[in-house]
Amino acid sequence: MTMQSKSNILAQNIPWFYQSDINDIQTLFSAQTLPYTVEAFICSCLEQKIIIVQDESLASAYICETCGNKHFYDANLFSTNTPWYDPLSKIFNEEELEGLSFDIYYDSNTKSLLASWSISIPHSVSLIRDKVGLFSKKLYEFTLNEDGEIQEILHANFELEKLERFFIADKYYFDKYPTQSELINMHPRLSVLKNQVLAFIQNTDYFHTIKGSKLECKNLEEIAFFLKHPHLKSYELHYWKDLDLLPHNKTLNLDEAMGFIANGRTEKSLKKALYASYKRQRRKYEQYFYLYHKSVCKYIKDINIATRMIALDFQDHFEHFDEARDLDVLMEFLIKRYTEKQIEKLFENYEANEPFYILHTLTLLNQLDETMRDNFQKVACDHKTLHDELARYHQMAFRDQILSVNFSYATQDLKKCATMELYTVKLPMNGAELYAWSSTLNNCLSSYAGAIKNNKSTVYGFLKENIIEFAVEIQHNQIFQARSKYNEELSHKDRDIVNAWFKEYF
Repeated sequence: MTMQSKSNILAQNIPWFYQSDINDIQTLFSAQTLPYTVEAFICSCLEQKIIIVQDESLASAYICETCGNKHFYDANLFSTNTPWYDPLSKIFNEEELEGLSFDIYYDSNTKSLLASWSISIPHSVSLIRDKVGLFSKKLYEFTLNEDGEIQEILHANFELEKLERFFIADKYYFDKYPTQSELINMHPRLSVLKNQVLAFIQNTDYFHTIKGSKLECKNLEEIAFFLKHPHLKSYELHYWKDLDLLPHNKTLNLDEAMGFIANGRTEKSLKKALYASYKRQRRKYEQYFYLYHKSVCKYIKDINIATRMIALDFQDHFEHFDEARDLDVLMEFLIKRYTEKQIEKLFENYEANEPFYILHTLTLLNQLDETMRDNFQKVACDHKTLHDELARYHQMAFRDQILSVNFSYATQDLKKCATMELYTVKLPMNGAELYAWSSTLNNCLSSYAGAIKNNKSTVYGFLKENIIEFAVEIQHNQIFQARSKYNEELSHKDRDIVNAWFKEYF
């Protein structure tokens, strides 16, 4: 026995089949228990039929009278979480996904912009009103508040893990795996939806505190950046690193920010050099590291030397490191001992050599207090000599502290101690052992005691017959550096051994 009715619902591209026991539906016979099932078929052509079935379900046999469609998704199943673990692209076809609703609106109470990509699924039937009730299943949610905080939630499987292989490993030296947000930005459909949100922000008056810069923003992350830094009034400033060190008590455009970097100096050739270097970094790296320029302008008075030093490029040296914030300490230390010409030559050597020398020199100096730095005897103004003498001085100054410290490690770190060909890989258990390794290698290894103690770094020793041959420093699950005696680099053979060890245990 079947009874049927026909009506239209909100247009959608996805055909649904919904089933319910008639006794769970309000009818004129609610006082009775009836042996019927109610089945609703909602086709993508807008044809809808509600059928009362007594015997066998029509789900497998139903054909839409208007368009001839035979395929209908089970709304009862899709009202649960189970089917959403499957990839979305394997559930629905492109045409069906294209017709889904994407809603954007601004909540004035929370001062947040909200967007959601949703699918309407049948979840009830009213025989009295001849109507199918729908609920909105959110597949993707995006929220941005006026403080620049972004939240993205996925409620379906978008296969983001397939996009990881498109990332270049070197770009994520400290973040081996890209973030969910970065993968969403690469997703062919979700990225389009986010661009719709961007257009909505740019074409409305919401987030008026950044009305000058938001029109130039190329993505929502840039919008969020300016919401976090509303005092920055030039789009160009989003390329700058270490923004927290810029003045926050006034608004800044590009010219005002460059004036801050110049330390109040007005020489035209200096400003020209600053802008030229800024544009070069923007073009080459898509970011600007200004701390080195600021330090040069502050300490190097000879205009010719200053302009030449500004042209040096330390982006690769400082890209991932906080040591650059201590450049003023290094400059002040140098200016008390050497001529500006000698300092220029030193920085040329820093630029030409691997980042280790300038970075670790900055670390050593930062750990010495002002009195210790003042008592340091002048040595040759050479990048290696200066570093090695500072390391020796640091070792003597902190010997008692280094010898008294003990280290603790996570289980996974201890498991990486192994035998690799002729080497035994070990972790130093305390400062005394680290100090002994440093003395054997005649290098700066002992200066890492504080970083190891504070879990900022992990150092593995490679030993032959219980004698340290070289050490490998690990940061953020990546090889940060590997050094042998006198801070020399490893041989090709030892590098291969280290790489094989890293591949096996990391």
